[in-house]
Amino acid sequence: MEEPLIDYKVRAFAEYLGCDRQLAQDIYFELGVSLSLDDENKEELRRELEALSSVASKLAAARKTLEKLPDNCNVLRFTLESEGIDLLASIPHLHQKVEEVVGFGEVMLAEETSGSRANLRADKVAEYVAAVFRCSGRSVTFGTTPNDSSEPSTPFGRAVREALAIFRVHRKSDAPHLTPEFAHWKRPTERVASKRQKPNQ
Repeated sequence: MEEPLIDYKVRAFAEYLGCDRQLAQDIYFELGVSLSLDDENKEELRRELEALSSVASKLAAARKTLEKLPDNCNVLRFTLESEGIDLLASIPHLHQKVEEVVGFGEVMLAEETSGSRANLRADKVAEYVAAVFRCSGRSVTFGTTPNDSSEPSTPFGRAVREALAIFRVHRKSDAPHLTPEFAHWKRPTERVASKRQKPNQ
């Protein structure tokens, strides 16, 4: 019998928690944790946008260069036109399409890297950890150590901190050239734990 397919991040979290991997995977899918871009994908998108922006600039320059060429220096262009390929007509259309794609990508990236989206992703991971805890009979509680309020004192708090690192949830940074820090465990843990303490939760 083949082993069921488990996401490698889910596998790492299940191993940290010592819980059933299939249970962790089922809850991961059920809550839609994977629907938002992870930070590795965001970096790939950022690199692609930079490349496409460069292409757009070169396309704009290419049209100007072709327009400046005298007719006797346009043998290759005229040859292409005889085959139905009009470079001067194609370049502006391609340039417009590339700029549209870049514009859409920049909006999407801005949404994914906004402070509110980063908070939502951290909350989503904390909700995921809480669901795994509940299904495996563990308590969803919040607390900090007496001597350091930034350190979790409960297994749930420590699991949220670990999950934020495993699932690569970074806090919003105003300095993208610096190494991003993982989202802090405290607020999402407290928010989720307080929900669980309310009646009928």
